Amino acid sequence: MFFRRSLEKVLSEPNSVHALRALYERLDRRSPLNPIQEGVSDTWWLFAEVSNGTVHQYLCNSTSDHFYRLQSFLEMIGSVSTDEFFSSITSLFPEAKVPTDRFTRKDLLAKWAESVGESEAERRIRKISNSILDARIPIACSIVDYIKNHQNEYEK
Repeated sequence: MFFRRSLEKVLSEPNSVHALRALYERLDRRSPLNPIQEGVSDTWWLFAEVSNGTVHQYLCNSTSDHFYRLQSFLEMIGSVSTDEFFSSITSLFPEAKVPTDRFTRKDLLAKWAESVGESEAERRIRKISNSILDARIPIACSIVDYIKNHQNEYEK
């Protein structure tokens, strides 16, 4: 099991996506997370939701309540490959702003899908989802590299 591995062992994992999962599994969610730990959790949930469904599933669940926190975290660590899919996601909403309330997001997504048509909405959702999935490895590498260089901050 991942959660029993030491941080050093996790950070030496050759598969960066597996390392990200192990970092997520190690989080103690009984106490408040620090910003780096929140970023790990937010990133893990983005990938889990999109892998399980699509970006539509992510946006309709509470995990995307922290969309902007995730975006800030990935910018802070200098992650590559994120601008395209973040701007694609925001383009689905009026004024390119993702609401923090999931019920508002659901309503706006339904209105957007109705306005562009079901097949176009599905095409765009799949395209955004694929760009997120394509970015998993470089993003996971960025997170692992950042934590390697900031272990003390991560473990606070």
